[in-house]
Amino acid sequence: MKPFVFTNWICGGGTKSGTIAGESDPWGYKPFDRANPTEVYDIHATILHLLGIDHTKLTHRSNGVDRSHTVVHGHVIQRCLSCPGKHLRSPATQPAIRAVA
Repeated sequence: MKPFVFTNWICGGGTKSGTIAGESDPWGYKPFDRANPTEVYDIHATILHLLGIDHTKLTHRSNGVDRSHTVVHGHVIQRCLSCPGKHLRSPATQPAIRAVA
């Protein structure tokens, strides 16, 4: 069991092929760059970006409170995108999004 690292394969939909984001140490136990590790929040933010959703505006209601998965920690991993810096939709025209459960 590797409690500090994880593996994801993302392909198509605007991702750059052959990109590694957040390498692990030689044993696959901890992040190689421990000061700036790639976190699950970053993967979520990147996938939402590729879907054209602004992850900073996506919320869901839990126990009467609007919560977000990525606002505090998540950042889009630009080096994984085939066109870094390009937004699929303009954030200025994108409305606030709230998931309804």
